[in-house]
Order: sequence, then structure tokens, then C-alpha cells
Amino acid sequence: MKGSPAKMGTIQGTAGHSSALKMKKEDNIASPVKARDWEKASKIAKRYGQDLNQLTRDRKKHKKGSDEYNKIQNQINYYLQDSKSIYGNEHGKTYDSKTTKGDLTRDRTSYKYFSPTRGKGTLKEVEHTPGIETEVSKTKVKRGKDGRKKVTKSKSVTTSHLGNLAGSTTTHTSRSGKKRRKIKSVDRDVSGKKTSVFKSKKNKKSGKAKDIHKSLTHKTKLVMKYDKDLNIIGSKEIDRSTKGRRKVEKYNPKTGEVTTTTRRTLKGILTGKGKGKKTKKVEKHDPRKHTAGTEI
Repeated sequence: MKGSPAKMGTIQGTAGHSSALKMKKEDNIASPVKARDWEKASKIAKRYGQDLNQLTRDRKKHKKGSDEYNKIQNQINYYLQDSKSIYGNEHGKTYDSKTTKGDLTRDRTSYKYFSPTRGKGTLKEVEHTPGIETEVSKTKVKRGKDGRKKVTKSKSVTTSHLGNLAGSTTTHTSRSGKKRRKIKSVDRDVSGKKTSVFKSKKNKKSGKAKDIHKSLTHKTKLVMKYDKDLNIIGSKEIDRSTKGRRKVEKYNPKTGEVTTTTRRTLKGILTGKGKGKKTKKVEKHDPRKHTAGTEI
């Protein structure tokens, strides 16, 4: 045998053996960077009502590559933002496309929310990512007799399978030629109860757009108006979270100021709630304090 047993670390109590034990010990210690990543991911998972350590234990109960394994692995990757894939949650992902009428097709190399690139008719698509979400969309495209005017209507239902985000989002999109675009999106919780509504209108000729964000759980409504360069030209938030009172924030982009008013509502007067004087104050816009005039 070539080499000294002491140098090779085959004899206990020697320098070679000590070095070998040290290397083995270092291998068992997690990288400080990975440890910090895991700690951060665990905190994020708790916000979603999930336990990262429990997910890891549950994963061991299933065969690698199975639906249940992929579901748990995708959720772990979602919190860790695994660098091995673009989104970190691609295990077991499936996509199915079927043209039920006409010759409508979609170029999958494009961003998935683009309209179908050619054809007319009806196209149904299902994209499923285990443990994350399932998206079912149906697109209808009609063309005028001249073949130029195109009306596109689509409906997509995205169901989330992720922790306390579980629920669904239904989005209706309508595009009429080159003139206008309308979007309506409704969020629901697991029980099917509406939690928020989003509406968007855009006039493609003038370039102006209007977005409305309505939260049914927080009882707020935010209206944002934009010019063709997507600069805010007007913004207002109505807050009815306090029973019997109404709070309104109006943002003036010309002065950069926000006017906040509060007053008692008619319902508050009738029910005896929301007592207090009418208030009004004007202050400089602060994104940390004001919702109106702040991009979501």
C-alpha cells in the first residue's frame, strides 16, 4: 500500500484522521446562505398558512414524480424561488389545447396572455401546475365580412391551490378591433364568495385608460385614470371600512397633493353610527400613507 496510513487518515488519533473528520463535519453543516434562504422562505410560507418543514416531511411520503410529490415540491419551490427553473414550480406541469370551432390556434412561444396569432373560431386551453394553480381559458374570435375587423372575447378561470390563497379568479376580456379593450376580473375565496373585483377600460385611439379596483373584504374602491403614456391623470379612493362614515382621498397630479375628506353617511345617521364632524385636509402625496395616486 502506497503512502503513510497517518497521512491517509486511516488510523484514529492521527492528523490525517482528524482532518478527515473535520471535512465530514463541514459537509454536514448547512451553508449560511441556504440557511438564511430557508428561514426567509419559512416566514413567507407562514403568511400563506403553510409550514415549510411540514411540507418537506409530507413530500417524503410520496413517490418522486407522482402527482402528490409534484404538488408539494412545487409549493416548496414557490417559497424558495428555485433557480433551477424560470418560475421554480414546473414539476408535472401540463398544457392542453383544443379548437372546438374554426381554425383558431395560439403561438405558445409568445407570452401566454397574447391573443391567438391567427385564425378564427373557438379555442379552449387548460394549463395545470400541481399545487400552484389551474387555468382554464376559452377564446372566441370573430371577423367581419371584410376580414379586417376582429372581435376577441375570452374568459379564463384561474384556480389557486396554494395555502390560504386557495380560491379562483374569473377574468373576462373583450377586444373590439383597434378601438377599445375591456377587462373584468372577479376574485373568490374557497367557498365561492366574492372578495374583490377589477375593471379596466382602454380607448386605443386616444390611449386613455381607466382602472377600478374594488375590495369587498376591506370595503374600498380605487379609481385610477391614465393618459396614453400611462401617466396618472386622476385618482380617487373611497373607503367605507368604518361603519357609518365615508372617507375619500383625491389625488391631483398637477399639484402633487392629496385631499382627504371624511363625513358621516346617511346610513350612519339612521343607525346612530359613524358619529363625528366632517373633516378635510390637504397634504403632499406620500405613497406610504396615501392609496390614491399610488400604483398598485
